[in-house]
Amino acid sequence: MIYKFSILFFVCTLFSSFLNAQKINQAEFDYLIKPFTTNKSEQNVLQKIHENIVLSDYEAALRLIEKNKQNKKLKPAIWTYLSAIEYVKSNYLGSAALCDSAIALLKTKNGYYIRALNYKAKAISALGDTKNSLKLVESAIRIAKKEKNTYQLGSCYYYLGVFTSEIGNFKKAVDYLVFSKRISRKLKDKINLAATSSFLGLCYSHEGKYSDAIELLNESILIRIEIGDKRGLANSYLNMNKVYTELNDSKKRFEYENKSLQICNEIGDLQCISGRLTNIGDIYFLEGDFKKALNYQKKALAIANKIGINYRIAEIHEHLAEIYNSTNNYKLAIFHIDSSIYLRNLIQENEGISNSLVLKSTILLNQNKVNEALLTANEAMNIAEKFEFVHVIRDGNLILSQIFEKNGSQDNALKSLKKYHFLKDSLLDIDKSKLIIRNDLERKYELNELRNKKIQSEKEHQLQQQKTKTKNIIWIGIVFILSFVIVFYLLFQKYKAQRKINKVVIENQKLNKQIDNLEKRSIFSQTISSIAHELNTPLGVIFTGTKELTNTINRYNQFLLDDSMTTDCIKHIQKWAPLVFKNDNSLISGREIRKNALVIFNLLEEKTNFSNDELNHAASKIAELKLEQNLDDFLDEILQIERPFEFINYLIELKKIKQLENAIDFAVENTKKVVNEMNGLAENQSKFQNFEYFNLYDLLSNLINQYSELTENQIQTSFEVNPSKKLYFDRISFIQINSIILQNAIEAFEAKQANRTIQINNYTEGSFEIISIKNNGPIIPEDEIHTIFNRFYTTKNKSLHRGLGLSTVKSTLEGFGGKIKVKSTDESTVFELYFKIQTPQGNNTQKNEI
Repeated sequence: MIYKFSILFFVCTLFSSFLNAQKINQAEFDYLIKPFTTNKSEQNVLQKIHENIVLSDYEAALRLIEKNKQNKKLKPAIWTYLSAIEYVKSNYLGSAALCDSAIALLKTKNGYYIRALNYKAKAISALGDTKNSLKLVESAIRIAKKEKNTYQLGSCYYYLGVFTSEIGNFKKAVDYLVFSKRISRKLKDKINLAATSSFLGLCYSHEGKYSDAIELLNESILIRIEIGDKRGLANSYLNMNKVYTELNDSKKRFEYENKSLQICNEIGDLQCISGRLTNIGDIYFLEGDFKKALNYQKKALAIANKIGINYRIAEIHEHLAEIYNSTNNYKLAIFHIDSSIYLRNLIQENEGISNSLVLKSTILLNQNKVNEALLTANEAMNIAEKFEFVHVIRDGNLILSQIFEKNGSQDNALKSLKKYHFLKDSLLDIDKSKLIIRNDLERKYELNELRNKKIQSEKEHQLQQQKTKTKNIIWIGIVFILSFVIVFYLLFQKYKAQRKINKVVIENQKLNKQIDNLEKRSIFSQTISSIAHELNTPLGVIFTGTKELTNTINRYNQFLLDDSMTTDCIKHIQKWAPLVFKNDNSLISGREIRKNALVIFNLLEEKTNFSNDELNHAASKIAELKLEQNLDDFLDEILQIERPFEFINYLIELKKIKQLENAIDFAVENTKKVVNEMNGLAENQSKFQNFEYFNLYDLLSNLINQYSELTENQIQTSFEVNPSKKLYFDRISFIQINSIILQNAIEAFEAKQANRTIQINNYTEGSFEIISIKNNGPIIPEDEIHTIFNRFYTTKNKSLHRGLGLSTVKSTLEGFGGKIKVKSTDESTVFELYFKIQTPQGNNTQKNEI
């Protein structure tokens, strides 16, 4: 007993540990933290620091760092996490120095050593040293490959893609990012997967692949909302704004910029805030509000100067130059654009340099300094063509065409203008194309955005309750363990003298209980599967019938709301609708309907001057109403109506409503009967014995009418049953058996596009009444003929079909003394259902020899 108690206590402890070890990014724990230390307590410390950083709870992370900074073993790992926090606070020099400290402390080149190299590269890149950033990442890649550290290799290629894109080589950047994403997806590294998808989307937008870009960014947003990565979410929103910038959609830009700015203010990320202010100012500039634009850019420049981000400062100088150029303040415009070019040369940001040179060329041209403008534009084009900056080449050709036109060089001006328009069109940058793309993207991703909002709201609510839930779970666990200890102690003292005997008894009881549970589960599972399959057919009829009924009623309402409807027309409807309803259950063959249509055609031809097409249309529609006894009166009245064709269509819609109502009522009744039969089965565990006489023709007619799929899928049905034929049998079982076979016949036509037919025949053979259901669908292979009646065997989608249908048919028929046969060839497949002929005096259901 003590041994068992120890095991149970250990299990409870593990369960409690599991509840407190839910991880935001399992990959971080599995591939970085666990290999670094085997101590469970130390693993939990590192994991908690990491989670707090992801959730932007930097104060909580710093408290844990302060508490554990004296642990020499953990110090290198902790320094990398502290480096990430300092980076968010825009202390890039401090972030790089912490990485150097971690590298110096680590004796082995493990995962944290590689991370320290990557984080240092990120910090010095923010300071503008992209060249050395690339060298550090390449060094990290070599170590990761040598150490076979796939997890860190994914991160390395992400940073390599980011820094490569910063120097303008987007093609290589895409290759690196795709490789990183493949690794992250394989390892289920959610954080790097989201970051890679976000930056990959940004690169695609530079190549004009806007749809792909938005799809990737939405993927990134969903992941970051799921794991609560606020700072990453702000960056995803920023990159989404850049895509909509290319699409000239100011409404979407404002939406995503404000989302991003809200998060940046919440987590206190100055670099992020500066970038958002810059972008909002740019939106106002494009809308022509230069005063607001200038105000936002100056606020952004003050923050950027404070934290010393060269690439951000250069970007803001370029925006200020644009504003001053538009307000004809060329002196200040030249000052700011020269400042931008200087800083971008300093950090080797080639795309930014070429962009700034194009703007400077524009400013010089506005000052009529044509020669200087030409030299500056050519310099921009040289850089853009070298690095294949398509957007810059496009804009450069536009300014060159303007310069050549001012110089009087019309041929060169025309050539440059043609190149501009060619690139403009190829990047989908013409107004009509942009409108089409935006509309398409709105439709395609509207649901994603709604889902993002919902997930974000749920995540925020979940985070608010997380601490309370954790405390409650811990207390529940403690109370449970204490209660168990007390109960165990009392029981142990009470039965101490007889523990050997009790041990044997208890073991036997446990074994018996396990056996009973297994048997109950098996029976319960099979019963549930059978009930679900039995109810599937009538519920399917209810679903499809209700949908069609709704559509028909909508068309009916539209007709009633038509302003041209007259009181006289409504009176005609009131007269003829009851006659149409009266005939809606009568079954008439297609041959009879065509015969009636010919009679109506001849009558209409005598009474009207309709064209042949109008006569054919009207005759076929009126024939569907089955008004043979009142046909002359009906024709005389509709010819007096102003819009006879719409009147006929309206009556047909009324007829359909009645038929659908009948079909749904029939299916509902069948469902109720199935449930009742299942309840009876559970009570007495015996087969159905509710025998009664019923008309085969009527029952099969109603069964066929409730299958709207026959009409929708253009399946031709032939029906040959003696109208007076009766059968003494269990009605519910009969309907279920035929429904299953008929449904299988319909589903057999999925791969067949045309010429679909189902034939239903009835005949008597000896002591059996036989229903034959024949379809011209695909052949059932010979090796499957003998297995299709096995329980749970199916060749269909196993997530949708349980393989109980044919086995139920076989077992039910055999239970009532019948049998089933199947024949399948290339031309057709026939199921023959043998129903044992019973009489009220001999209605036993014992299995006969077949």
